[in-house]
Amino acid sequence: MARVFLHIGAPKTGTTFLQQVLWRHRGLVADQGLTLPLGSVKDHFYAALDLRHAAAPAPDGTDASGAWDRLVAAAGRAEGDVLVSHELFCLVGDDDARRAVAAFADQGREVHVVLTARDIGRQLTAHWQETVKIRGSLGFAEFMAQAGDPESSVGRYLRNVEDYGAQVRRWAGDLPSEQVHVVTVPPPGAARDLLWQRFASLLGLTADRFDLAVRANQSLGVEQVELLRRVNVALGEDRLTRPGPYPQIVKGLYAHQILTQRPGRSLTLAGADLAFAQEWATRGVADLRRLGVDVVGDLDELLVADGDPAGISSAREPVPAGVLLEEALEATIALLEEVPARRRRQQEKVAALQERLRELETAESATSRIGRLWVRLRCLR
Repeated sequence: MARVFLHIGAPKTGTTFLQQVLWRHRGLVADQGLTLPLGSVKDHFYAALDLRHAAAPAPDGTDASGAWDRLVAAAGRAEGDVLVSHELFCLVGDDDARRAVAAFADQGREVHVVLTARDIGRQLTAHWQETVKIRGSLGFAEFMAQAGDPESSVGRYLRNVEDYGAQVRRWAGDLPSEQVHVVTVPPPGAARDLLWQRFASLLGLTADRFDLAVRANQSLGVEQVELLRRVNVALGEDRLTRPGPYPQIVKGLYAHQILTQRPGRSLTLAGADLAFAQEWATRGVADLRRLGVDVVGDLDELLVADGDPAGISSAREPVPAGVLLEEALEATIALLEEVPARRRRQQEKVAALQERLRELETAESATSRIGRLWVRLRCLR
């Protein structure tokens, strides 16, 4: 029976890296019997929005209405196994998760739910950083205060996407435990390709045939996140809006291309923040063990390592004004340098296209001349 792998996330667990590897090698993936339905990972993103009734507008302003039905239909036309993958499926509610599983089961496919999971210690700092990248202005202390409050927006979000046991119960339903998979993200210091090896083995792909040199999300340092947070505060609500230009200009260019190139202190937990994460992780791992899911990796990798119980989380330490000024100056210079660099790249692309056009015109002219000669030759016969 053909299978569908529903990779539902969670966010910040290497999903962008995995998706880029798969979509870049879509032909190789297909040759190994696995279909990525529709045209790009963005189609799966829109489908996730549509499934959770958040299709209009998408963060980029697109109306994604109907995207879920288009994805299901494309999967139905595929031969062999299918992979559906986007981390925003983690935000789907209970009823819609059941609807999603049923849609593929009705096609006669064996449904496999796949959850990638990472220890909550690294997840907390990653989620705070991500909230800043999407125009948030909460400092880390405020973020952690809300993380401990289940009634706050941050608390509700974290309990939705980081309660891995709840995710399994929401999506797995009556599926056999061998069709529910948790792929653990390896700890720092592990081989760079280990997550990919685990994910590929689950999908039945020959992992070593894939080039892993893709651009995945890079983390910012403490100083760079604080600079971006202050930029968000200064922007207010009316400039570089989201939806609108913010995702491309601020997140895409300023954060991902400029600020990631700057050195900064790592985001680490200590003290009460560390204790909070360790308690959360211990509880979550125990829940997954009780559920008896198929584990690709090791659930112990989801536990939070010991740190400094008497220290302070690095993101709680104030960034001196002089350091922020230096970061702002360097980021401004990098942006100014990017303007002529982009213009040069654009000119090179235009020149390459013009050259290709001339080649095509020359080839067309030659073909036309040959055609006329054949006509004359037939006339001479």
